[in-house]
Amino acid sequence: MDELKVLAEVVSKVKVKQIAIVGNSNDSNSMVQKLYNDLLEGNICNNEEDAIQTYFPSSKNKKAYFSRLKRNLKERLINTLFFIDINQPKFTENQKAYQVCLRQALVVKILLAKGARKAAIPIAEKTLKKAEYFEFSDICLLLARDLRTHYSTIIGDIKKFKKYNKYVKKYLSLRSAELLAEEYYSELIINYVNSRATKQEVIKISKIYSDELRELIKVQNSYKLLSVSFLVFVLRYEIANDYINTLKVCKEAYSYFITSKHLVGSQNPIFFFSFKMIGAHIQLKNYDQAEEVAKKSLSLVQEGKVNWYLVLDFYLLLTLHSQQFQKAYKIYHKAISHSRFNKNYKFITERWKIYEAYIHYFILKQKISLKSGYDLKNFRINKFLNEVPTYSKDKRGTNITILILHVLFLLQQQKYGEIIDRVESLKTYAHRYLRQDDTFRSNCFIKMLLQLPAANFHKKGVIRKAKKYWDKLNSVPLEKANQSVE
Repeated sequence: MDELKVLAEVVSKVKVKQIAIVGNSNDSNSMVQKLYNDLLEGNICNNEEDAIQTYFPSSKNKKAYFSRLKRNLKERLINTLFFIDINQPKFTENQKAYQVCLRQALVVKILLAKGARKAAIPIAEKTLKKAEYFEFSDICLLLARDLRTHYSTIIGDIKKFKKYNKYVKKYLSLRSAELLAEEYYSELIINYVNSRATKQEVIKISKIYSDELRELIKVQNSYKLLSVSFLVFVLRYEIANDYINTLKVCKEAYSYFITSKHLVGSQNPIFFFSFKMIGAHIQLKNYDQAEEVAKKSLSLVQEGKVNWYLVLDFYLLLTLHSQQFQKAYKIYHKAISHSRFNKNYKFITERWKIYEAYIHYFILKQKISLKSGYDLKNFRINKFLNEVPTYSKDKRGTNITILILHVLFLLQQQKYGEIIDRVESLKTYAHRYLRQDDTFRSNCFIKMLLQLPAANFHKKGVIRKAKKYWDKLNSVPLEKANQSVE
């Protein structure tokens, strides 16, 4: 009863009344609740000036009042986060366990700050056992430190001090290993967030990091360490275009996470390594296997979320590689028709703008039959060029695709004069950006396009002049090209 009494004293009625949360039935008519409801129902537009006028139409200090209203809602939403029900189907057992342990660790910190040790220590000991079972090293370290301090400076229990001191050393070492793996992965992946170009300098360092982590996981082991380490291993082979080993590592990781008894249902790593298999299968021309994995990956994610769009991205690439153009159209339409499409990160919406151009081009080439829901007149090539500013800066990556699409549209529309006007800039572009091995195929293709005006747009003449570049292109097939999977 002592523990219960201490908790009751800390959580007094006065304190409970002071906690403002969203959804409180006593507050259903407040302006804060109204703003919350309007945001959820889509009644608030992106133009803040209109929202201010809606809520405070006649007030002189309407901007200040609306700012305070937003601030109050934000505070309540943050408070409400602590009361969200995690016992829902969308949360895996691993996710539920982490949320519970995290909350309990926070409770321990609050109680210790209030001097309520009789209540805090039993919670800390119980939570530590659960966190240890699920390999949550960050929480284990946090709680072990508090328990070590308690049993040394407060209780003077040497046996328990030594016990929790061992815990601290163990999880400090493990957490350091996890942070190192995170650092290595972050340092490598940052090169590819806004660029699809291969970076030769990254290949060497990725092998060093991968080899170091392979040795590290022989002596340290945790869910976090292994999941991040496997990310590094996969990235190492991806950027070296070694897709056989990419598949091997993905299957190794998948096998571990799908069979570990306490990690069963940990969908994030299972999804990620399944997803990575899609690109590898595409490069190896294993199209049936790629489609099978793509469908499986889609079943692991929630529609409209970032990962859902990433799978559809690769699924669409798969259909283009396997020349299933009508299916590509279907996937494209499914992606852009979703209600959450325009709420995505900029790099995702820009990527699908590029796919829109592909789809439109294949419609013009009669590779895709137009279905209801897609207006052919809506697409404008110049408008498209202005809608992909991020990838337009990726000079040795996706911007190559954008340049090629532009020329293809001009050719389709028989705007030969505009193609002639672009020749010099394309020559300069190829000379400035496309001289390295990882852009060899792109360089060949752009030089093939440059033969259009050189042969006065006569098909036989273009084919004859472009042959040497076509032969060079074929000398380095896609699966052997030193370029990113995208």
